[in-house]
Amino acid sequence: MPLPLPCTPRGPRAATRQRWTELVAEYERGTLTQRAFCEQHSLALSSFARWRRRVLGERADAPPAFVRVSLAEERAVDRAESLSAHALRVTLPSGVRIDGVSATNVALLAELVRTL
Repeated sequence: MPLPLPCTPRGPRAATRQRWTELVAEYERGTLTQRAFCEQHSLALSSFARWRRRVLGERADAPPAFVRVSLAEERAVDRAESLSAHALRVTLPSGVRIDGVSATNVALLAELVRTL
């Protein structure tokens, strides 16, 4: 049977924090849902969720939730090469030429041709 997990209103004691840290680590290694894990260890789901947020929030090695991404400027030559390698060119009987047709803009092309 699991040890009781006392908690005081003024903050957790060191032993309690250590016990919750161990439980959270065990949960993270396993495959159970939070509900199943809590039932297996006779824990209140709300307490477990609160302690899990605390413990995971304290980990210095935790990856950030968001990562900054910056895009490099696309050179005109790269764009032209990209279009020619992966796009189609449609030439209508009237001589109108449409470049850059791909799977992502076929519907737009069909609408354009109907309009012409």
